[in-house]
Amino acid sequence: MNQNQLGKWLPILKKEFDKPYMQELNIKLLGVPDSELCPARENIFRAYSSTPPNEVKVVIVGLDPYTSVPPAHGLSFSCETGKTPPSLRIIFNELLRSGIHTEKRTNPNLSDWAAQGVLLLNTVLTTERKKTLAHGTWGWQEFTGATLRYLAENDRPIIFLSWGNDALDSMSKYVVPFVSSPSDKLILRSCHPAAELYGRKKFTGNNQFTFTNQWLMDKGLNPIKW
Repeated sequence: MNQNQLGKWLPILKKEFDKPYMQELNIKLLGVPDSELCPARENIFRAYSSTPPNEVKVVIVGLDPYTSVPPAHGLSFSCETGKTPPSLRIIFNELLRSGIHTEKRTNPNLSDWAAQGVLLLNTVLTTERKKTLAHGTWGWQEFTGATLRYLAENDRPIIFLSWGNDALDSMSKYVVPFVSSPSDKLILRSCHPAAELYGRKKFTGNNQFTFTNQWLMDKGLNPIKW
């Protein structure tokens, strides 16, 4: 792993690389052929390099990367190119329904969100082609958990969008116990967009993007151009 990919996050998270779990994780990653790794090695820490710590306003927590390259490119729910994945289509449906978009978005690359302060963070940063959660037990949750804890302890306004049980577990473990300024942190809960695909729950109608922008403006911050 190239630590320099972390950009301004490196001083904050550098100590994690000295811990046994991270050293073991790196050894395991070296054993995965480049052709099988998702995302590509140069994009493993793209969420960090795209959204520096002092610019984070919103955190959207995903689970693990898409299982092909492209679309996986290191940002949760985002695709570098190609067709919009089903979960992202549901997200775009909500943006259209809420009136934030007047036309349905077709570009699946969410780099524009990241550039505005939306940290698009998967709790597991790597997987393998056609193998969901292939690296789910390798220790990534401890690394991304340290990321979430830092943000919770920070005194700047940050809103966390928690979609699904896995994201809620991360909030409960790494955010809620460490919030230093409750008035400047907010967690919005919803089902995962994928739940709507199977008819279990409705993501569409949760109004989270509208509420997020209003909360940011109430805190004196610019809203996100979703």
